[in-house]
Amino acid sequence: MKFAYYKAKSLPEAMTMLEELGDKGKIVAGGTDLLIGIQHGKYAAPEALVDISFIDDLNRLNVQNGDGLAIGATVTHGAICRALNVLEKYPALVEASSQLGSPQVRNLATVGGNICNAAPSAETAPALVALKSMARIVGPSGERQIELKDFFLGPSRTDLKQSEILVGLNINEPPQGSGNAYFRLSPRNALDIAIVNVAAYVKLNKDYTFEDVCICMGAVAPTPLRATSAEKALVGETFSEKLMREAGQLAKTHAVPITDVRASAEYRREMVAVLTEKALAKAYERAKLNM
Repeated sequence: MKFAYYKAKSLPEAMTMLEELGDKGKIVAGGTDLLIGIQHGKYAAPEALVDISFIDDLNRLNVQNGDGLAIGATVTHGAICRALNVLEKYPALVEASSQLGSPQVRNLATVGGNICNAAPSAETAPALVALKSMARIVGPSGERQIELKDFFLGPSRTDLKQSEILVGLNINEPPQGSGNAYFRLSPRNALDIAIVNVAAYVKLNKDYTFEDVCICMGAVAPTPLRATSAEKALVGETFSEKLMREAGQLAKTHAVPITDVRASAEYRREMVAVLTEKALAKAYERAKLNM
């Protein structure tokens, strides 16, 4: 496995390198997905790698009261886990990042890499979609933003065009009376990808009925999947265990999982219902504390 290596020191420099290399170059930051993918034949070996991990502007994690959370593409999952101000308002993201690989992997693996790898089981994708994240993309035509839910096109496929770079993610500050949570199931407690993962965001009215709900599931479809029928069924309703079970059953109807060595499709569908109940209940509990 041989390729040229270029260290970009600025975003314009990285874009120039990518434009010159065309489809012969690939971006690398932590490398925990890309290099293993190349080694195992998941990706075609590029002629060159452009390392963006030395670009300071992409390695910033900013939490601003009123302005929300800005995550640079090369911020590591370890940095997310250590950020107490992120845990306070975005616990679903911390819960997701904290379950990605080992501590050594989390200190190398980047949030942008996890998203751009676009694996159906990507650990942080459901949490970031449930939190209604916006992806910031820079390319030859300038900067654009899209909702993260629209960024994923299929396994290992994203909306990134030739020479474009995902530079970060923006999340609005969760309002008062809201809460979010993330749960996953894997064959082992650590160091394994999820069989199913689910994140939920809820916003409550003053009478504790659901005003807004977002549920996102992973590892049960080619891309992170919103459980829209479950979301709609909860709006205007009051929390109850029965209602959570019904929401879980509705979420299950959206899932289109595969059977593989880790789990059968039917088991995954059943676990969607279970994890949706748990994520909604935890998000609701946190929302009440935030009233």
